[in-house]
Amino acid sequence: MIRYKVILSKTAEKELSKLPSQVIARMIPVFELLQENPRPSGCKKRKGFENL
Repeated sequence: MIRYKVILSKTAEKELSKLPSQVIARMIPVFELLQENPRPSGCKKRKGFENL
Protein backbone atom coordinates (compact mmCIF):
# COMPACT_ATOMS: atom_id res chain seq x y z
CA MET A 1 0.00 0.00 0.00
CA ILE A 2 1.32 3.40 -0.97
CA ARG A 3 1.23 5.99 1.79
CA TYR A 4 1.43 9.66 1.01
CA LYS A 5 2.88 12.37 3.19
CA VAL A 6 0.75 15.32 4.27
CA ILE A 7 2.88 18.45 4.38
CA LEU A 8 1.51 21.67 5.81
CA SER A 9 2.88 25.07 4.90
CA LYS A 10 4.35 27.16 7.69
CA THR A 11 1.29 29.41 7.46
CA ALA A 12 -1.05 26.43 7.81
CA GLU A 13 0.93 25.14 10.80
CA LYS A 14 0.73 28.56 12.44
CA GLU A 15 -3.02 28.81 11.87
CA LEU A 16 -3.55 25.25 13.07
CA SER A 17 -1.67 25.97 16.29
CA LYS A 18 -4.16 28.75 17.06
CA LEU A 19 -7.13 26.37 17.05
CA PRO A 20 -8.55 24.80 20.20
CA SER A 21 -7.06 21.39 21.02
CA GLN A 22 -10.46 19.71 20.51
CA VAL A 23 -10.54 20.93 16.89
CA ILE A 24 -6.97 19.82 16.25
CA ALA A 25 -7.79 16.39 17.68
CA ARG A 26 -10.66 16.08 15.19
CA MET A 27 -8.42 17.08 12.28
CA ILE A 28 -5.62 14.58 12.93
CA PRO A 29 -7.65 11.55 11.75
CA VAL A 30 -8.51 13.45 8.57
CA PHE A 31 -4.83 14.08 7.87
CA GLU A 32 -4.15 10.39 8.49
CA LEU A 33 -6.85 9.40 6.00
CA LEU A 34 -5.33 11.74 3.42
CA GLN A 35 -2.06 9.83 3.77
CA GLU A 36 -3.87 6.74 2.52
CA ASN A 37 -6.07 8.40 -0.08
CA PRO A 38 -5.11 11.97 -1.05
CA ARG A 39 -8.10 12.26 -3.41
CA PRO A 40 -11.17 11.02 -1.54
CA SER A 41 -14.51 10.82 -3.28
CA GLY A 42 -15.96 14.25 -4.00
CA CYS A 43 -12.68 16.17 -3.83
CA LYS A 44 -11.90 18.73 -6.51
CA LYS A 45 -8.52 19.48 -8.00
CA ARG A 46 -7.49 23.00 -7.04
CA LYS A 47 -4.37 23.74 -9.09
CA GLY A 48 -1.36 22.19 -10.75
CA PHE A 49 -0.90 19.92 -13.69
CA GLU A 50 -3.75 17.93 -15.18
CA ASN A 51 -2.88 14.51 -13.74
CA LEU A 52 -0.93 15.49 -10.64
